[in-house]
Amino acid sequence: NNRDFSGRRLNPDQRAQAYRLDKWQRRSQASGSSDRNLMLAMRELNKVAYKLQIPRNVLETAAYAYRLAIKKGIRRGRSIRGMVAACIYIACRQCNVIRHLGEVAEATQISKRDAGRTYRFLMANLETQDPRVQSPRYISKYVSQLSVTGEVEVLAIQILETAAKLKLLNGRNPASMAAAATYIACCITGERRTQEQIAQVGGITHVTLRNRYQELSRMIQISLNV
Repeated sequence: NNRDFSGRRLNPDQRAQAYRLDKWQRRSQASGSSDRNLMLAMRELNKVAYKLQIPRNVLETAAYAYRLAIKKGIRRGRSIRGMVAACIYIACRQCNVIRHLGEVAEATQISKRDAGRTYRFLMANLETQDPRVQSPRYISKYVSQLSVTGEVEVLAIQILETAAKLKLLNGRNPASMAAAATYIACCITGERRTQEQIAQVGGITHVTLRNRYQELSRMIQISLNV
């Protein structure tokens, strides 16, 4: 607009000044919006961290990922809860803290599908590596939740070690492979748990569990009567 509020035409100096003022106003509004978004996100991060009982270093890593997303300008069009879920899941994996994507999604009150979509988006755009939590780390958690003995844990880890030597874990979800090994170990030791029970603690479907344990038992040549 080259005129003032009374309709008079602005001279070049006045137009330049008006342009600078308008530019700084837009910057201020954008900065204010980002600050408000970050403030709300930090509140949500703290709330979800409390629900999931994750340690401080994971929370700090998640907060850093969120700030980095704002700095890179890739937050726009994404919900705060979706971003929070993705950042926490990334932080858990980077800090070797076991939390399933479904757990994080439930804590942030969004669907697992939406959380996964935002997670993949951030991984691609933040240009960060995806350190996978090793499958054996899941087994201790599963054994505890299933209330089975250490014999199951030892055997399940041995099964995974054999699978790793055969390169059967490459490209596989570590949580599902750990669940499959735990199921096989339960069957062998006689401490039976249903596929539904193990799938639930593993955060996977019983169909995925069945596919993984059948594949695993076939490749390492273990015969199960189930």
